[in-house]
Amino acid sequence: MNANFTDMPNYFNKEELDRLKILHGTTMDKIILETYPKKEFRNWKTKISRLINKKGNDPSNYGFLELSEMLANSFNKRSILKEKLSPTHFIGKKTLIPCCGELEPDGTVRIFEDENIWKVKVDAKYDKLSAVYIRSGAFGGGIRLFKRHDKFIEPGAEHKFSLVRQKKTNIIYWGFLKPLTTPRRYSVIDCSMVTGAKVSDIATNIEIVAATPFIHAFKPDNTDWVQPK
Repeated sequence: MNANFTDMPNYFNKEELDRLKILHGTTMDKIILETYPKKEFRNWKTKISRLINKKGNDPSNYGFLELSEMLANSFNKRSILKEKLSPTHFIGKKTLIPCCGELEPDGTVRIFEDENIWKVKVDAKYDKLSAVYIRSGAFGGGIRLFKRHDKFIEPGAEHKFSLVRQKKTNIIYWGFLKPLTTPRRYSVIDCSMVTGAKVSDIATNIEIVAATPFIHAFKPDNTDWVQPK
C-alpha cells in the first residue's frame, strides 16, 4: 500500500472558510479582533487576505499552516461544531468521491448498492479515485483510495496491497497480490502490516480480470461524510 500522510497541498480552502463563517454567523474581521490585539488589526487583515488569495502555483506556502491553525482554534472555541477541527483543516481544497464498498476481515470486499453509496471529502488531487471503508482492525473507521478498473490489471498492483476481481466468481478480494508463473493467475495473501510476513492465504491460484493498488489511506472526520440522497 502506498499511504501518503505527509503531502501538504499548497492552496488554501477558501470555500470551507466561507462555509464555517456563515455557519457561525461571523466574519474574518471579527475573528481577527478576537485573536489579535486591536492595534494589530489592520496589519493582520492585510497579511491574512494575501495568504487566503495566494495562487496555488506560488513558489511557497509559508503561512498557510499558521493561518489554518489560527482559524481552527477560533472555530473550535465555539460550541456549534460536534468535532474539533485539525490544525490543517483549511489547507487543500476538497472534492467528493464515492465510497463504494467495505473491506471485510476475511479478505473479500462487500460492494454497496448504488442507493447506499456515501460520498467522502478528500483532497482535490484524489478526485479521480474511489474509496472503500475499513470497519475493523487497527485502521477501523478509515478508508483506502484506489483507481477503479473493471477489466484491467494494473502492473503496479503486483506485490502490493491491492483490490482484485476474480474472473470465475466475480468476487473482489483485497490483500497482497502475488503473481504466479502462469499468466493472469495470482494468489491474494494476508500479510502483517508490521513485519510484512505472510499471515494466511485469502485466495490461491486464481485467474483475475482486474487489479488496482491502494493509493492512499486516511481516517476522515465525521463531517467529511455525505450521506446518499
